[in-house]
Amino acid sequence: MGRPPKPLDPTTSLAAHYGWKIRTLREQRGWTLADLGRRIALSGDVVSRLEHGKTPPNDRTGELLDEAFDTAYFQEHALLVRKERVPGAARSLAEGEEVALRIDIYEHSLITGLFQTDDYARHRLMTAHRGAESDDMLAHRLERQKPLERDVPPEVLLVIDEQALRRPIGGPKAFRVQLEKLEDLSRRPTIRIHAVPAEAVDYPGLLAGFTLLTLPENEVVAYVDGPVRGTGQFIRDPAKVTLLVEAFDHIRSASLPATDTTRLIKEIRESL
Repeated sequence: MGRPPKPLDPTTSLAAHYGWKIRTLREQRGWTLADLGRRIALSGDVVSRLEHGKTPPNDRTGELLDEAFDTAYFQEHALLVRKERVPGAARSLAEGEEVALRIDIYEHSLITGLFQTDDYARHRLMTAHRGAESDDMLAHRLERQKPLERDVPPEVLLVIDEQALRRPIGGPKAFRVQLEKLEDLSRRPTIRIHAVPAEAVDYPGLLAGFTLLTLPENEVVAYVDGPVRGTGQFIRDPAKVTLLVEAFDHIRSASLPATDTTRLIKEIRESL
């Protein structure tokens, strides 16, 4: 006989409870990992990773688990498990974006996550994360874009360094699609995009990108990007937020008008 499975502690996190519930229901039915895998279109190894909280479930997996076990638990908790795996500050940013009235973004090296295409986001995250981690972060990144489709979407002002518009992450073909998406978004009445031209060699903001969120009741909070996952900071201190608001205004003053920016994006896209 093989070794008994490692005990699971369902009290440590939602992901742990999710995995424990899968194993409990599976063992009650006398199914092996492979048996359940066949029912939910996954390998036994991936089922094991689900049970140990090492792989986040997507919505389809949650749906199939509910069908296999005749429950209503797994699909409705799948998104919560994925969110739990996202670093706290980034999770706070996404939660703030969901309710924000206005979003001001400064990016100096990348297309903002709020505007990324699937391919751009996938290539970027594959560079920074591994396997299930990158899948988890991709799902989170794309979930963040839902506020743009609200009945009353937030006003979004993106100020972006020209170099970010010339960095073809994912290759020329994927990057052309990304630039097309920026052009399309720039035509929406609630979205403005301004590029800081390459000629602006030295200006405030070269050290880090950041986001300002105007929340209901007009509270303004900020998120400052970190160099690696988990190092970004969510800032509520009014004095520090004021410094970032002032920095954003200075950066914006160095940027091109929105119409010139749209023209620049088109020129870059056509040159690829």
